[in-house]
Amino acid sequence: MRFLPDIRYGTENYPEKVARRLRAVNLAAWIGAAVAAFGFASFLRLEFLNPKPGLWKAAVVLALGASIWASVPLLHRFGALCGALTAILTMQAYLFSLTWLIGTGSGLQMLYLVAAALIFVFGRERFFLFVVLGILAVLQVVVLQIMVPHDTGLLDSAALLTTFVFTVTVTVAVLIAIVTFVVSEAEQAEANLASQHAVVQDKSRLLEMANRQLEMADRYKSHFLASASHDLRQPLHALNLFVAQLPTEKKPAERKRLVSRIDAAVASMNELFEALLDMTKLEAGILRANPADLPVQRLLDGIETTFAGLADKKGLSLRVVPCRAWVRSDPILLERILFNLVGNAVRYTARGGVVVGCRRRVTQLRIDVCDTGAGIPEDQRQSIFTEFYQLATPAPDRKAGLGLGLAIVDRLGRLLGHPVQLESNPGRGTRFSVSVPLAAELRDTVQLPVVALHATDFAQGKRVMVIDDDVLVLDGMRGILQSWGCHVRTATSGAAALARVADGGEQPDLIISDLRLADGESGIEVIERLRKALGAPIPAFLISGDTAPERLREASAGGYHLLQKPVSPMTLRATLNRLLKGHEARKPPNASVS
Repeated sequence: MRFLPDIRYGTENYPEKVARRLRAVNLAAWIGAAVAAFGFASFLRLEFLNPKPGLWKAAVVLALGASIWASVPLLHRFGALCGALTAILTMQAYLFSLTWLIGTGSGLQMLYLVAAALIFVFGRERFFLFVVLGILAVLQVVVLQIMVPHDTGLLDSAALLTTFVFTVTVTVAVLIAIVTFVVSEAEQAEANLASQHAVVQDKSRLLEMANRQLEMADRYKSHFLASASHDLRQPLHALNLFVAQLPTEKKPAERKRLVSRIDAAVASMNELFEALLDMTKLEAGILRANPADLPVQRLLDGIETTFAGLADKKGLSLRVVPCRAWVRSDPILLERILFNLVGNAVRYTARGGVVVGCRRRVTQLRIDVCDTGAGIPEDQRQSIFTEFYQLATPAPDRKAGLGLGLAIVDRLGRLLGHPVQLESNPGRGTRFSVSVPLAAELRDTVQLPVVALHATDFAQGKRVMVIDDDVLVLDGMRGILQSWGCHVRTATSGAAALARVADGGEQPDLIISDLRLADGESGIEVIERLRKALGAPIPAFLISGDTAPERLREASAGGYHLLQKPVSPMTLRATLNRLLKGHEARKPPNASVS
């Protein structure tokens, strides 16, 4: 038989993992067949040399077992099952025949219990098979005890006793080992189950927390949109009314008043959009603190300059106490925190005044903003730092604000690592405090240059390409840029802008593009195509009405400055001058200036 020497027989058409198992089965089966054949030959030899009644029975069992094991490879994937059954039945028959020949005094029948226990250990997942074989082992022991004498005379008394002692010792040792193993496995399984249960509980708690956070985020989003919509509709409604009155009003004084109110409504809308943009930047995580050593007096001077007129108009006193200390912080973000706090103090104070001062606290400088307003009830001192939360008592001038200022203060404070504290006495006033790390006093530091009032206007005479898919926006941009002395060309898409350039027009000095154009076109891609077509790194920036964090991150990743609509003319002009000035500064000395 050619298949006997080769354990790869019958495994060629199976996956490697299955084939390895089949080769192991083939090898085990042939080893079993060889052992059984050797036992068969040994019994035949003993029977031939010293005939004993019944030895041929054990020899027949071994011969049958050897022939079946030798045939296992022919069964391919069923070989493992066939080999296992053959081993079990051969062992059962072999022990039965030996016990029948030698007698129950040898104790060989006890090995049935060992066989059943081993089957339980290695085949616990097949409980039915274990039960059947266990019952079979008990029945065989009972049958042998009833039908077979204690001593058949095949062995002498000493040999029979030795066999009994050896068999019982081995049986007890194996059974103890099996019981110990099973108990250990059970304890390990119980420990694993407890560990898995703890893991499941932890995951359940995390999932529950995540669900709660999602629900809170969903409620926050709905509240945020509803509040923003409400606060945006208020000035928009007033703006519509004022604009409707303007064409029919004949009196110059009344027309001047209407224009002033229109300007105030637009300013209120811009304030809301700026606050929303700040919140979006904080949510997107694109705001980065740039700490530097700076004198606090510079911030205090800015506060006095910005809010003195507003406080005087309301009949309030604004006192800013000078301070020579230096602190370590981001100048722009720290200024935003203080401006929000002082602006709120002036807005919500009906009489008295506002005091801004500083106190040293070891390594920190505490900047205090104190007012004599109505104060904040204790049960609302946490809520006022959430978005769109407003106190029940509106500002005395009926301009209640947007409810975003303190939320921005709180988030900027956490971003900078500057704790924001609140103390309030209802009916007497409130104190907000910001703790900032002290820096070494740099007395000889050169002060930042102040921009001259009549600085050079870099936008004058420059060629500007404006790309936007909204015709009204293009018309407005063309008008404001032309009023600043720019030569403006407009396009509604990237293809139109490229066509304008291909027509032989002069190269633009600056590109302004909407971030999201029609048909999913990206302003960033349009700018890159224009730069490639012109072969020059033309300065450019983006404008967008989309405040989604993804858009902000996209523009930041591309290295583009992004202005959020609506853009005030002052911001637009400052951005133009800054980019054009930077571009002029990077030109070689012999480069021509357009």
